[in-house]
Amino acid sequence: MVNQNFVRTSNLEARQRKLLQQVKRLDAMYLEAQKVLVKLQSKQLLVRRQLAAEQFRRNLEIQAAQNVLSNIHRKRTQIQTELQLIRERQEERESCKKQKTVKYACLTILVLATIIVGPLLLSMLDLSDINLTGAIIGWGGGERGEGRGTMESSAANSNTSSLIMNIYDTTDNMSISTSVYSLGKVDYYSNFTNSTGDALNSSTEYCEISFNDSGSFAAPINMTFNSSSLLHEYNKTYNSKGEYYFNISCYNETDFVNATDNLIIDNSVPTVPILSAPLNNTSDTNRTPELVWFNSSDNDNKDNLSYEPLASNNSDFAFILINKTIAEANSTNSSYLTYSDLPISSTVFWKVRSYDGERYSPWSDHFEYNVLTSVDFVLLISTVNFGDLGPRSSVNTTDSSFSAIEISNNGNVPITIDINATPFFNSTNSEIPGNYSFMIAEKEAESYLSALTNWTNMSESEVESIVQLYHVNGSNSANEAILHLLVVVPSEEKPGAKNSQITISGIMS
Repeated sequence: MVNQNFVRTSNLEARQRKLLQQVKRLDAMYLEAQKVLVKLQSKQLLVRRQLAAEQFRRNLEIQAAQNVLSNIHRKRTQIQTELQLIRERQEERESCKKQKTVKYACLTILVLATIIVGPLLLSMLDLSDINLTGAIIGWGGGERGEGRGTMESSAANSNTSSLIMNIYDTTDNMSISTSVYSLGKVDYYSNFTNSTGDALNSSTEYCEISFNDSGSFAAPINMTFNSSSLLHEYNKTYNSKGEYYFNISCYNETDFVNATDNLIIDNSVPTVPILSAPLNNTSDTNRTPELVWFNSSDNDNKDNLSYEPLASNNSDFAFILINKTIAEANSTNSSYLTYSDLPISSTVFWKVRSYDGERYSPWSDHFEYNVLTSVDFVLLISTVNFGDLGPRSSVNTTDSSFSAIEISNNGNVPITIDINATPFFNSTNSEIPGNYSFMIAEKEAESYLSALTNWTNMSESEVESIVQLYHVNGSNSANEAILHLLVVVPSEEKPGAKNSQITISGIMS
């Protein structure tokens, strides 16, 4: 019989071993679980760190976006403020335009500033027909209306009657003298008769004429017998003025008579110049216009023509504004550039005649030129940017780093410049002398009579700043001046957008 105690003991030991094995397995599982836990805790820590870094990054991005939005909002506010000021400036300009008269004009300048925790940002045009008259001069003898050459000849044969020849030309046979000019025709006559006055004309009775135009007589030319006038005739055209000689010889079967004489072809009067520009009744602000005309023609090709432009402020030319002598410029037209200013708000009458060294042409018809008054100036530079400035900072446009405001007189009269501006700073002591000032300087030498050339406080009332800013004309090319600005930021000036509008007015001096 099995001992019951032994059986129980064996069972307990088996149970103990089994439990010990379970404990061992549990310990192994615990150790493994601890390892897993450590790994999970490490991963959790890493995740937490990554999450913290990501959150930090996201917070930075959010802050940056908020800053961008804030800057955009601030910039938008600045732009809206500037647009409003520009609209106000445009309204001011329109107001200036409405006020503009013949003698007044104005422009405005916008001055902006933004103080941000101290710094200041400043941000700142028939040819008429001619009857030529005169006289032939230099004949060998005789008065007009008389024959100048009378020759008689007695033949050796007593059966031949004496030959008589009387020579003359068109002008000698007229009661009214008519001159001959270049390209004019001269008619020559020979009254060839016998002693009883009978005209001689047969195959053996004839007349010839010869001309000396270049130092020697050319071959003789037969003259034509006119059966109506019973005269031997010939005509010739002369191409240029000068002294010319001619000889007429008349013959019969046994004898001849001849005579030599000279004449002077008179100087031709030039044709009338034809006015070209400015067109008649032109109205313009140009006080020094170029007067242009078409040249005269002259039959005397060797003449050097000159021209005399004449201008007056009345149609009868009682008071002379221009009286010059101008050499012919080219073969087509000539001109005169007015040097001195013509009177403003007036009508100028002008005409021209030509001169060939001996004779004047008739005057041309006159043209009228209406001179208008123009008060007009432009701002060549109308914006100044000083950059960022803090309280008590001081800058001005005399520093070459900045651009000043340039004023150019584009009108046709000298003008006086007045300047005024709206307040720039809000500080109670912003009126301290020098906080907001201006002065005038020359851009071109002697461009004005006088000016405020020292720093002057900007004022809301007009301040006469330039006296007689000159305009460009024939004797002056300087018409520009410079407006300098000085800004000193008050120490207690609060941040924010600032602005000032400068108005520049010009009035005829």
